[in-house]
Amino acid sequence: MRFRKIALALFACMALGALAANVAQAAPEWTLGTTENQTTAGTRIVKEGVSCKKHGTSGLELTSKFLGAPVKLTATGIDCVGATIDTVVNKEGVGISAHSAGQLLFTEVKVVEPANCEVGGVKHELLTAALTDEVIMDATSGSTTVFDKFFTDKKIEKEKEVEVPFVTVTFEGALCSIKGESAPVKGTACGEAVHTVEESGKLVFKPNATGTLTKVQTLSFGSAQQSTGGCALTLGKEPAFVTGAVDNELNGSVTPANAGKPFGAD
Repeated sequence: MRFRKIALALFACMALGALAANVAQAAPEWTLGTTENQTTAGTRIVKEGVSCKKHGTSGLELTSKFLGAPVKLTATGIDCVGATIDTVVNKEGVGISAHSAGQLLFTEVKVVEPANCEVGGVKHELLTAALTDEVIMDATSGSTTVFDKFFTDKKIEKEKEVEVPFVTVTFEGALCSIKGESAPVKGTACGEAVHTVEESGKLVFKPNATGTLTKVQTLSFGSAQQSTGGCALTLGKEPAFVTGAVDNELNGSVTPANAGKPFGAD
C-alpha cells in the first residue's frame, strides 16, 4: 500500500513537471495592445504590415574576413520591404509561432575595409533575399527575453536542397584590392527585443520581457545576441557579425486602424 502511494505521488510530480515544462515552452504569439508598455494580454495578430528604420544614431555594421583580409561594411539606413508579421496557428486554432516575412534594404552602404572598395550598384544598396523570421525564447533558465531569428528559405538546385544567401556582396572600385570578387552572406541572424533606459546619464539597452507590448519594438544585433539566440552568419567561409539596432512598428498596410499601435510577442 505504501509503495502504491509513493508511486502515485511520483506520477503526480512527473505530470505536474510535464505541465510546467509545456507552459514554460509555450510558443509566443504576436499580439496587439492598446497602451504603451502594456503587460496585460493583447489580442492575437493574424497579419499586420511592419516598417523598420535604424534606431537613433546607432550604426549598422557587418564585420568579417574575406580572402584573408578584414572586411567591414556600414549602412546609413535600413528599410523593411513588403514586411508583415503573423501568428501561425495549428488546426485547433492554438498559436504555435510568432512569424514574419519580408526583405531588408540596407542603404548608403560603405566599405570601410578593405580600403578603396565599394559595393556594386549605382545606389550602393544591398537588398536581401526573402527572409523568414521566427520569435524564439532565450533558453537560459529563468529568462523571459525574446529573440527574432532571421533566415532564408531553401531552394532545390540540381536535385539538391541548397541554402539561399541573405545577400551577395560584390566588391568594386578601381583601386580595390579585391575588385570583382563576390561573397555570399549565409546563415541565421538573431536580434534581441530591447528597450532603452537611462543609466548614469547614458541610454542603454535592457531586454524586453515576453508579453511587453510597445509601439516601437527595437531589435539589438551583435555577437552576444548571435550566441545566445543560437545564430551564426558567414561571409564566404568566414564567420560574420551584424551589429546595430533596428526599430520596428506597425504601419497599417493590412489594417490602417492598427498603425502605430503597441504590439509584441506574448
